[in-house]
Amino acid sequence: MKTCDRTLPNTVSGEGITAEYRNGVLYLSLPKKEEVKARRIEIAGEGASQKAISAQAGR
Repeated sequence: MKTCDRTLPNTVSGEGITAEYRNGVLYLSLPKKEEVKARRIEIAGEGASQKAISAQAGR
């Protein structure tokens, strides 16, 4: 059995990491921290049209 140690980037949450080994392939799920997930902000103003801004935190 082989082992491997890696340091996670600051954008990855240590909570909720999952790993599954199927058919000779290791699948890892590394969830992003909430503060680095993209957000969509609705901007209401005068008139009938609304605008939206999409942003990626941490960049």
